[in-house]
Amino acid sequence: MPIRPSFVIGNGESRQSIDLQACKKLGLTVGCNAIVRDFHPHIISAADQRMVEQIQKTDYVGKLYTRSDWNEKYMIEPYPELPYKGDKREDNPWHWNSGPHALNLTCISRHSGWFGKKTNICFLLGFDLTQNNQPNNVYKNTEGYDNKVIDSKYWHHQLGKCFEHYKNIMFVWIAPSSYTCPEFWSGLDNFTRETIENFSLFINDYASNNRIVDEFL
Repeated sequence: MPIRPSFVIGNGESRQSIDLQACKKLGLTVGCNAIVRDFHPHIISAADQRMVEQIQKTDYVGKLYTRSDWNEKYMIEPYPELPYKGDKREDNPWHWNSGPHALNLTCISRHSGWFGKKTNICFLLGFDLTQNNQPNNVYKNTEGYDNKVIDSKYWHHQLGKCFEHYKNIMFVWIAPSSYTCPEFWSGLDNFTRETIENFSLFINDYASNNRIVDEFL
């Protein structure tokens, strides 16, 4: 099977040692919010108006998505509908933030390098959730970010619902081995996790001969 790797990039501190430019050369990259300060992915998800305004002041030329409540105001793309229907508060699109929306965008987007096809293996980078009750965003205490600890239970549910819906995609969570993985995720056949060290080896090897990625499929 031809490999079509995608990389959905959160802003957790664990991604700081990952070569995002190398990822961009290998497949589709979708990032969140202030990532534009350090890296320009193919697509950015920004649920908050202030973040949209920050991004539009930069030289970013990729696709930018935000909520349908104000996308026309900024003349950018609206988020697509969620891939499922649910009756919980966390199933309401308004309670989805930039990260889960970024994952949904990654799953439905087509990439010119794949002749217009969609991804079949998606790596989650910098999705640190909340570990040890500590703030772990790389942009904490900068414009648009505070130092508060966020309860990540909605993220657990929303990301997991994407895994559950897009059964034809293999999802690989890249995180330190000490990080706690939501139990819901671990029970899914199309989900696995890997360390940052092994992921870096994969990036180097895949760029050379497309070999290691076969272990994930």
